[in-house]
Amino acid sequence: MSRRLIDSRWIFLTLAAFLAFGAGTVTAAERVPVWAPSSISTAELSGADLFYEGLSGRIVGIEAAKAGSFESRGATRIDLQEGEALFVYLLESARDAGFAGSDRVIVRSGREAVVATTGEIPRLDVESSRSLRGLKQPVRVTLTPKVWPAEAPAEPVAPREIDPLVQDMVNSLTTEDYMPSWQTLEDFVTRYYNTTGNLNATQWLLDEFLAMGLQAEFHYYEQNGTRRNVIATLPGIVDPTKVVYICAHMDAISDTPQSCAPGADDNASGTTAVLEAARVMSQYLFQYTLKFACFNGEEQGLVGSAAYAADMDQQNEDIVGVYNCDMIAYRGTDPAPPDLVIYTNSNSQPIATILETAINTYIPGLIQPVVLVESLSGSDHASFWDHGFRAVCSIEDEAWGSDFCPWYHTCEDLVERYPQDYPLYCAQANLAAAAVTALPVNPEGSYLVLESTDVDDDINGGSNGNGDGDLNPGETIELWATVRNAGTAAATHVHGTLGTQSGDVTILTPEASWADIPPGGEGINTTALRFAVDPSALDGATVPFTLTMTDDTGSRPLQFQLAVVAPSLSYYFHRIDDLQTGYPNGVIDPGEVLLIEVDLLNRGGQDALDVEATLTSLNPHLIVLDDLAQAASIPAGGTATLSPGYRVVVSAEAEVGELLDGSLSISAGVGYEAVSGFRVKVGTHYYDEAESDGPWRLADGDDTATSGRWVRMDPNGTTYNGSQTQTEDDHTATPGTDCFFTGQGSVGGAAGEADVDGGKTTLTTPEFDLAHVVDPRVTYWRWYTNNLGNNPGEDEWVVQISNNGGSTWVDLERTSASANSWQERSFLIGDYIAPTDRMVVRFVASDLVSGSLVEAAVDDFELSGLSTTIDAPETSGPLTLRLDPARPSPARAEMSIGFALPSSGPVSLILYGPDGRRVRGLVEGVLPAGAHQRSWDGRTDGGHEVAPGVYFCRLSAQGKELSRRLVVLR
Repeated sequence: MSRRLIDSRWIFLTLAAFLAFGAGTVTAAERVPVWAPSSISTAELSGADLFYEGLSGRIVGIEAAKAGSFESRGATRIDLQEGEALFVYLLESARDAGFAGSDRVIVRSGREAVVATTGEIPRLDVESSRSLRGLKQPVRVTLTPKVWPAEAPAEPVAPREIDPLVQDMVNSLTTEDYMPSWQTLEDFVTRYYNTTGNLNATQWLLDEFLAMGLQAEFHYYEQNGTRRNVIATLPGIVDPTKVVYICAHMDAISDTPQSCAPGADDNASGTTAVLEAARVMSQYLFQYTLKFACFNGEEQGLVGSAAYAADMDQQNEDIVGVYNCDMIAYRGTDPAPPDLVIYTNSNSQPIATILETAINTYIPGLIQPVVLVESLSGSDHASFWDHGFRAVCSIEDEAWGSDFCPWYHTCEDLVERYPQDYPLYCAQANLAAAAVTALPVNPEGSYLVLESTDVDDDINGGSNGNGDGDLNPGETIELWATVRNAGTAAATHVHGTLGTQSGDVTILTPEASWADIPPGGEGINTTALRFAVDPSALDGATVPFTLTMTDDTGSRPLQFQLAVVAPSLSYYFHRIDDLQTGYPNGVIDPGEVLLIEVDLLNRGGQDALDVEATLTSLNPHLIVLDDLAQAASIPAGGTATLSPGYRVVVSAEAEVGELLDGSLSISAGVGYEAVSGFRVKVGTHYYDEAESDGPWRLADGDDTATSGRWVRMDPNGTTYNGSQTQTEDDHTATPGTDCFFTGQGSVGGAAGEADVDGGKTTLTTPEFDLAHVVDPRVTYWRWYTNNLGNNPGEDEWVVQISNNGGSTWVDLERTSASANSWQERSFLIGDYIAPTDRMVVRFVASDLVSGSLVEAAVDDFELSGLSTTIDAPETSGPLTLRLDPARPSPARAEMSIGFALPSSGPVSLILYGPDGRRVRGLVEGVLPAGAHQRSWDGRTDGGHEVAPGVYFCRLSAQGKELSRRLVVLR
């Protein structure tokens, strides 16, 4: 799943590379790290890279040229010196914290001190370590972009009724099991990350997981040498790709960690919760995969979990939720029930709700859940936050409460100092939450789950398609389902029923049987399930299915989805040709007969075959003479020119500058239909309102801009100190919405979020033939902003034209003057360059100097020339033989077929089957000139209802034949 948009310059940025910021080698266009207090909103920082999300502020990467405006509002630039590493130290009071040795405090803010150190981690001095209460946790900050946290929480998960399976698990986690494991972890004496005790503890944890029958392994990472996390896995039996974590850090620390760091509370208590939850849960089955993670190196800044979470993000693991247990042994002096504090961010509130509900449901009254929505980054849950995963941290008290563990980070952190019931309750709570999230199953007997499906769309058996394994419109599919028995007994008399609520498919054969399936075995239906894909199904449509499986123990529904792969055709580009039939001046003249060639684009995932498009005029001044053009195929993602083109007459009453609209009715394959359209302008060679995709290039190979590159869509406007920076609307009159512009920011985003940064960005037109155009002129509307923000007026807006396909260029515009509004520009091309048949125009916006606020837009581009009115006779009727597409098609009942005759005479309109046999005669006789229409009720000459499928309509008149394809559904 995709969770972030990151400037590609930062993907592989290392700390060493960032040290250059302190050495003065950074160019103005690059970004520098800055501590931004929480008084600077996320909206104002939109477009910045996030390195650390904290309680009282953030560390972000912003352009060096823009840092000054934030520094004036309390931000602090972070200049690292050679050999320094960056940390945020979380503690009770940053103001009162003193650090030892050469540690350098850059910012003090609330409970966070931003510290640069040349040591392994920053070290508090003796007085601060003694006097400051509560959590004292360094968090290592790597200058690699993190995911910005969600601004609003997702919908909370609804509380569930008591699940007897979960209650059984909770009851099975006992003091008798918990205490020996807890004591064993203390008995390693020290679990400091680089000691033999730590190494032995990780081996013991791995051996314990393996003895439970779990898949278990070390996850290796680098921390002053190779270290290891311990990860155990219980695969899900329904959807093992979804993963739920219960985790803790197994390392410990003290003032003398090489000889003594027993860490009973911090954090053998949480590690034991993970270990004993695994021991219990390994005896059950779950729909989703459970992972039990014991992380290392937490006390040095979450090093082990940071490496692991980054690896899981790289592998695109689908993490449903993470339950982190950190310090769950000290109940404090509060009256019963003692608190369990749950730290969450907004995005993770749904699983915080699950944990809170699990406490109140499965161990009611034993502990009191307290949910705090704070960006507390002091434990391993924060490593998952950095990648957009949902995670929560449960801890015995508020991080800086007055009742924090008195033996924290000392050699006195021993099991004997803590109660036995409180850590057990906290462990049971996290077990229950993880179990509820992973969805336990209870296979008392057989338990059928869907392993896989296979789409058979060849032309054998009961299927009828192209054999590509996809659901294509008009195909008949045979579906084969592999079902696995995850239960403890054989599944006998297995039967399945296929259903769907989607209108995109029709179930033809809903029932199938399976042979008996033994425990752990698999089976495939012995006869095919069949369904037909509607010819009108759209590309990308998701079809949900339910396969209800029944055996001797009962039935259960299995859900799955399949996607439709179809063409998606629309107008792309057009060319006019007046050399043969009109006045040969290369522009659309009043009274002229033209040939318009149209290209279609296929945005869909399937090749479009047997494409036909009928042109209809939406304006009385545009008369269509030859309305049908075709293409044998248009590949997925490709374009094709329709042939032979559309012959049209432009009325002599049309005025130069008048817009004439045409509509395209498109059909392809077995029943695919779409409507698209385009617009031409009298007096022009070409006119483009940027409302459709076309052969414009949105980038050149030598473009260097890192943001603000050209796009075509409906722009989100931006302002700077009340002045419009990027346009909110295109220039084209309603219903136009789109234009070309530099970078799409978020709605309400900051002015600099998606402006041009770091170089140039180029927009280039298609190539045009203006060799025959008299006095050709290029006209366009443009928007250009370069006078707001930092360093105004330093960059140039450049428009150039070429007459050799782009080999050489001549300037039309080159200016640094801004116009924060739509401005028309028009140039007589012959004043700049000799017109040829290879004319190209390009628009270049850039930010090359000091990091300015640069935005640009282009709309309503046209190439015009000297026009003339042609003395040609008007026509009020069809001039050629015409056969219109059947409407509707596909059809389940009656359809209508229109046609036109240029003169009276004998006519036949006959319907044929795909095998060429006559089906029905609609017209066989003499008809007058003009437009005619006939209906077909889907029956043969003998009155019998035809089978669903493809049929053909053939019109014979004037010594010519025209045919159309139509589709019948039932």
